[in-house]
Amino acid sequence: MKNKTLRLALIPICTCLVFLVLKNKIVAQSEIDWDIGTTWIYETFRPPLTKDFTTYEIIDTTNMLGKPVFVLQRDNFTNRDYIYINQDSVWFYDTRLGDFQLTYVFNETTSYESSWVGLGSNEESIALIDIDSIYSNEGQMYQSLAISNSGTISSTLRIESINGIGLSYGGLKLPLGMGLYDPGDFVETLRCFKNKDECIKFVDYDCEDSWIISNTHEVDNHELNIFPNPSNGLISFPEELLNNKFTLYNSQGLLVLKGTLSENPINLSRHLKGVYFLKIKTTNKALISKLYLHE
Repeated sequence: MKNKTLRLALIPICTCLVFLVLKNKIVAQSEIDWDIGTTWIYETFRPPLTKDFTTYEIIDTTNMLGKPVFVLQRDNFTNRDYIYINQDSVWFYDTRLGDFQLTYVFNETTSYESSWVGLGSNEESIALIDIDSIYSNEGQMYQSLAISNSGTISSTLRIESINGIGLSYGGLKLPLGMGLYDPGDFVETLRCFKNKDECIKFVDYDCEDSWIISNTHEVDNHELNIFPNPSNGLISFPEELLNNKFTLYNSQGLLVLKGTLSENPINLSRHLKGVYFLKIKTTNKALISKLYLHE
């Protein structure tokens, strides 16, 4: 039986411009053009069977710690985020840090640092954010970020930001100190960005498109039997899954590890404690299980 999906096309929030590929185009540096009404829409996977979207919107302005800030709302959540902008830099207020956390420096070409405090901790740490490369793609400038000491994964965390817009994947805030975070849902690719002057579309379907994966073999949280779970890092699985490909994602939906199941059990102890998703791909289905790692 072939995989099928049921798409639920909703009314888009705006008519967006779809990018044309403009290779080697040089885009001038500019100030951040965010204001009340600026909106980001990210694709979101809600296990086990739903793909829809998460909306971030600037809804107001206020003052915090003596700074003028934007008030950011995610979907209909009652909690708010607070954004401070200074020239080409964007800071998000972080409750664990008790201060503003540097997120973007759009015109930076080498590196910058950002402070974070992990979940369940009072100790402040510093993440080093290296700009691995800067390149132009489809009319926009991208920074390839390599984040060490992120507090989310033990290896270097790699992610991209789009000049004047934000992260291309995973939501608006850098995933710092998130090793113990269990998101429930995966915020994935940026679909659309809208401000007062333009609406930019990064996908070839509606910004608010939703669909249901109707073949339960495509995503199945129950068929994958791993043990122990929670685990200190040594994970066993059914022998018939040996020699299949696997991928490991952290709580932000970022790829942490991939390979082939060549031995049983596999050793994941080098990764930070927290919540992960282990996906094993067989010839006719993909199996997913939420995995809890502890020390």
